[in-house]
Amino acid sequence: MLSNRKDKAIYQNERVTKSHVYATAQPDQHNIFTTTSKSEHRPKRRLISQLLSDQSMRNFEPTLLAQIHVFLAQLAGSSPEPGNLTPTCRHLGLNIAGLLGFGYDLDLQKDDTHRYITNAFTFGNY
Repeated sequence: MLSNRKDKAIYQNERVTKSHVYATAQPDQHNIFTTTSKSEHRPKRRLISQLLSDQSMRNFEPTLLAQIHVFLAQLAGSSPEPGNLTPTCRHLGLNIAGLLGFGYDLDLQKDDTHRYITNAFTFGNY
């Protein structure tokens, strides 16, 4: 999908790498976002790209819309006073990630059974 020579010169050049700043985020973990090695990144990118292909996203769209409708219903039913939306947004995001990645509905928006996972992700990133 590279459209011109400039793109190819940058993105297909082995001498162009990510900044060392990526390594400081999680120095002992190399995931798709933090790895600076193109050879490590390539298989991770291929795996993720299957999940995020156009067809996969089209198939997932009804599930995504259902999650967004729950989210919007909660916002509509909440207090008109300003409040912290961070937990609500995290629940939405983790529900979507769980459904897209694993086909499992954590049901974080409506049920608190699995909400401990939100904190586990926070602690896991430090």
